[in-house]
Amino acid sequence: MKDYGKIGILGGDARMSYAAERLADSAECAVWGIGGTLSSCAVRAADWQSAVRGADAVVLPLPVTRDGENLSAPGVRERVPLDGILDVMKTGAILFGGKLPPLFIACARERGIRAVDYYEDEAFQIAGAVQTAEGAVAACIDALPGTVSGMDCAVIGCGRVGRILANRLRALGAHVTVAARNPRDRACAAADGCAPVELAGWLRDPAPVEAVFSTVPVPVLDVDALGRFPPSAVFFELADGIDRHAAEACGLTVIALPGLPGKVSPKSAGESIAASVLCILGEGGGLHG
Repeated sequence: MKDYGKIGILGGDARMSYAAERLADSAECAVWGIGGTLSSCAVRAADWQSAVRGADAVVLPLPVTRDGENLSAPGVRERVPLDGILDVMKTGAILFGGKLPPLFIACARERGIRAVDYYEDEAFQIAGAVQTAEGAVAACIDALPGTVSGMDCAVIGCGRVGRILANRLRALGAHVTVAARNPRDRACAAADGCAPVELAGWLRDPAPVEAVFSTVPVPVLDVDALGRFPPSAVFFELADGIDRHAAEACGLTVIALPGLPGKVSPKSAGESIAASVLCILGEGGGLHG
């Protein structure tokens, strides 16, 4: 007997197929708009309405939408309006999604549907940070001609991703500088064995580095800062901290790395989505009650 009732799973990339496989161990799963193979007992629905209709919970991808109105489902041509999903869902059901628009959450609440953003789950974010950090290391290994061991590099930011990334690089033998604004973050970097520097001061006079990893969501590497780096430096953009046009004008190489978990570790990322959903369902007493 399954632990939960029916779960409908819609859209997304390869992560969602792995999420479906994990969720199918605990519930009757109907999926639509998901590519890849499903080795589990998850059933492919003929249309998205069939997957949603009668479901006690519906799981949407990360991000739920890219245009603010329609479901992110790159594997299919059909447009699925987010409001349409709510129209088909039954009252009292639970809607899960990553980066749910606030208006969508409010609309769900008005219809008696509980909307939960699993992207806000701290355990999910920590798992995603590990996946992102390891993907960034892999990209660095592919891009640079030398080894990570002995490499001089800098990590901008010491949040979840920045700190885990700095530790991964250091474990491989890199000489890691962590540039951060917050004194607490610099203290953490020092405790981890990295070289902490104050961000603004470091940008005015950066030490020679082979690789720079930007993990901050605000632009800090502008044309003035970028002009102080050697042309041989390679920049890895994990957030939005680099002025790409300025880097191009300076002749610098910038490698954009958006959405790393879904690209380099879809299995782990999908299982993280499923784990977050199951945890929240368990805390709420499941779907049968």
